Amino acid sequence: MRHPALATAIIILSGCALIPPADVQPLSGTNRQVVVLDIDGTLTPRNIEFFTPRESAADAINAFHKKGYTVVYLTTRVPAFQSNLSGWLARNGFPGGTLHVAQTANERANPADYKARVLAEYVQAGWRLAYAYGDSTSDLVAYSRMGVPRDRVFALKRKYADHCQEGVYELCLEGWAQHVSFIENEVPDAR
Repeated sequence: MRHPALATAIIILSGCALIPPADVQPLSGTNRQVVVLDIDGTLTPRNIEFFTPRESAADAINAFHKKGYTVVYLTTRVPAFQSNLSGWLARNGFPGGTLHVAQTANERANPADYKARVLAEYVQAGWRLAYAYGDSTSDLVAYSRMGVPRDRVFALKRKYADHCQEGVYELCLEGWAQHVSFIENEVPDAR
């Protein structure tokens, strides 16, 4: 290329590109059940460790996937760190699913509202919000607003935190390792 500085700028800016908005998928067959997952602090140890998956997180989500649940990833990650988020999920063993990423500064500033709005689209399309996981109060507020039963909402404690964030949930999980057996043995098939 004749202008190396321009090439460098294009590469840097492409890392800041927003992930396009995802559509709520139509119902498929008899499966109507969704497991909702926040990403940063839920599938990662904490919000600022967004390149590191939590131990056993992929195993847990794959256990839901094997039982027939549709996986919905829902995040308000800032644009600078959105690049190739779907690739990160795949490289770290997470099953395919629909990835919803906040598109505007207002959505990122009001995560509970954004997440509740996306989940309302699922409910209106006939999906059942069966299980939900998050690490922040905004996740838990969105799940509560959308009527996810308390006994199917789980909070994850962030790395170095003494407790889970405030909210309505069944359990505060230290991590995913012990929860995998709950999913495999106690969660009913979605089919």
